[in-house]
Amino acid sequence: MRSLSQMAARYRQIQRHRAGEVCSVRSPSGTRRRLYLSSWAVLSGPELRRQAKKPDHTVQWMSLEEMLAYCAPYEVISFDVFDTLLCRGCGEPQHIFALLEKQNGIPDFASARQTAERDARRELGEVTLTDIYRRLEETGTIPPGQAEAGMAAEWALEKSLMLAHPRMQALFRALRAQGKRIIAISDMYLSAARIAELLSAVGYPLPETIFVSCEQGVGKAGGALFRRVREQIGAGSVLHIGDNAEADGACAELAGWDTALLMNPAQLAWESGSVLPYGGDMIASALRRQLRYGGGAVSDSPVYEIGYSVTGPLTVGFCQWIRQMQIRQGWEKLFFSARDGFLMHRIYTAYFGDAEYMPVSRAAVQMLDLEKQAQSYCDNNLLVHLELGEQVEEVLGGLFLGGMLTAWREEGLDPAAPFDGKTEALVRRLIIRDREKIAAAFTPARENALRWFRQRLHGVSRAVVIDTGWKGSAGATLRDFIRQNGIPAVVDTALMGTSRAVSVAVREERGELFSWLYSPAHDRDRLARQFEGENALACALMEMLFMTDQPQLLSYAGKDFTYAPAEHRYEQMVNDLHAGALDFARDYHQLVRSAGLETQIPAAAAYRFFEELLLEKQRLLRAFGDYVFNAAPTPEGTEITFADRMKKAGWIR
Repeated sequence: MRSLSQMAARYRQIQRHRAGEVCSVRSPSGTRRRLYLSSWAVLSGPELRRQAKKPDHTVQWMSLEEMLAYCAPYEVISFDVFDTLLCRGCGEPQHIFALLEKQNGIPDFASARQTAERDARRELGEVTLTDIYRRLEETGTIPPGQAEAGMAAEWALEKSLMLAHPRMQALFRALRAQGKRIIAISDMYLSAARIAELLSAVGYPLPETIFVSCEQGVGKAGGALFRRVREQIGAGSVLHIGDNAEADGACAELAGWDTALLMNPAQLAWESGSVLPYGGDMIASALRRQLRYGGGAVSDSPVYEIGYSVTGPLTVGFCQWIRQMQIRQGWEKLFFSARDGFLMHRIYTAYFGDAEYMPVSRAAVQMLDLEKQAQSYCDNNLLVHLELGEQVEEVLGGLFLGGMLTAWREEGLDPAAPFDGKTEALVRRLIIRDREKIAAAFTPARENALRWFRQRLHGVSRAVVIDTGWKGSAGATLRDFIRQNGIPAVVDTALMGTSRAVSVAVREERGELFSWLYSPAHDRDRLARQFEGENALACALMEMLFMTDQPQLLSYAGKDFTYAPAEHRYEQMVNDLHAGALDFARDYHQLVRSAGLETQIPAAAAYRFFEELLLEKQRLLRAFGDYVFNAAPTPEGTEITFADRMKKAGWIR
C-alpha cells in the first residue's frame, strides 16, 4: 500500500493544474491534510478567472483505486450530501425554486423562497423546511393554510430531479464493501429521513448515520457541526469528502478532520451565472455538467462527450421547436431531410411524434428544376468541390453531367484538369448555357421523384422539409416542383439556422421558411458569429455534429434512386456522436417526465453550448482533428483534415 505522501506525489504527476496537492491548513488542532480528487478543484479565484479566458474543460479525476488507497488509513469516511453524493438534475438549489414558480404560477416565488430561507436563518439559526414555508405564509407569498401543500410540491420536485454523482457513488459502494464506517453530513433544511429517502431513490446504500444541521441545531460554519458529530460517533480517524472548500474543507479542518475535495462546477468562472432562467436550460446545463465534470460518461470518447453536451441539447431543443411550429403552422407531414436530418429524425420520432426521413441532397433535388435554378444549382454543387483536389471529370461524374464532357471538350474543358477557380467558372458558364439539354437528360430522375412525393403527400395539405441549414434550397425546390406538377400540398422549410441570403429573407417574409437559431429576421448577432471572420468554419462544424454514415443520395434516377456507397471510414465517430446525443435525449426526457415539467431548451441556451465548443480548440482537435474533408487526394498527395481547416481559419497555429 502506498503511503499518503506517495499517493500525493503520484497524483501530482498524473493531474494538471497542481491537482492532488496535499495542502497544510493551520488550525487550533494542528496541521491537517487536504487532498483534491478532481483537477479543477484546486484553482484559486484568480486562476479560475485566467482559465475562463481560454477554457479547456477536460477534468481529470483520481482513479477509484487511488481514492480507496487514500481512504484506507481512516476508520470513518464522512460524505457531504448535496453536490457530492447527490446532484440536482436542474443544477443549483435556487433552480428548484424557479421550476416551482413555473409550476405554481406564483409571481416572484423563486426570489421570495430564497428570501424566506435567508430571513428564517437570520432569526432562528438552523431551520427546517416547515420554518421556511411558515415564513412564506406570513409574508403572503403563499395563501394561508398552503404551507403543507407547498412543502409537498417542493419535496416531490426535489426528489424527482435528484441524481447520483457517478464517481462518488462508486467510491461509496466500494468503501461499504470494504466494511468502512460511512456517515453523511449536510447543512440542510430537509430532515435526515428525507435525505435517506433521496439517497435510496438513486441507488445508494444508507450510511450508518446522517447528520443534518436543522436537526443538530448547528451548521458546518466554524466547524460546529463537525465537532458535534465527533462527539456522537466516538473515537477513530475521520476523513470528510465534500465539494465546498470553505464548508467541507476549512470548517472540517477547524474541527480536526482531514478532508478531500471534489469540484463543484457551479463554482467555475465560465459556468457561474451562465444558465438562463428557463427550465429546459437548467436541466440541460445540469446534465452537461454532470457528464463533463462529474465523470458521468459511459464512454471515454471525446466525440461521445460532444454528442452528449452539444449535439444532444441542439437536437432536443430544435425538435421541441419543430413540434411547436407543427401545431402553429398546421404541418400534417414532417420530412427530416438530408444526412444531417438522420439523427434529428431518430430523436424526434422517439420523443415527439411521427415524422419521415426523406432522402435528399442539393445535387439531387436541384436536378428537378435545373432550368429555373441553374445559377443556384452551380452555387450549391460546384463551389463545395473547390480545393478538394478533384479533377473536372470526377466532379462532373458525381453530378451526373459526364455525358456533357464530349461536347464541352470543344469549349476547351479538359476532363483531367484540376477543379479550381478557373475550371469552375468555365463549367458554370457551360451549365447555365446548356441547362435545357441537361434538364432533358434529368427527366427520368424527375419522374421517379414525382412518384415518390405524390405517394407520400397524398391527402396532405401542408408539409415541411427540415434540415440544419443554410438556405433551405431543398425545401424551396420541392415546394415549386410539387406545385408545378399538380400536387396540392404546400411545402414549407424549417431550418436550424440560415445564412444572410436575400432568398432566405424573401421566403421568411412570405411565411415559407422558418429558422430556430438565427436568420436575417432574428438573432442576427448569432448569424454573424456563425458566418463571418474566423468563425466561418463554424458552419462546417455544425454540420459535422449531425454526421451520419448513411449513404448519400446522388440522384432520383434509378429504380430505388441512386446513392453513393455508405461511408464507414468514420463509423466509430458516428456511433459515438449519435450515442452521446441519444443518451442526452433519454436523460433529459426522463428528468422532465419524472418532474412533470413542460419546458423547452431555448435556442440561446443550445447555441451557447455550441459556442463553448468553438472556444475549446484542443477539445475539437481531440474529437475531430483527423476528420477528412476532401473527397480525393490533393495533387500533393495529402488529405485536408479538420485540423488543416482549423489552421487555415486561424483557430490554431
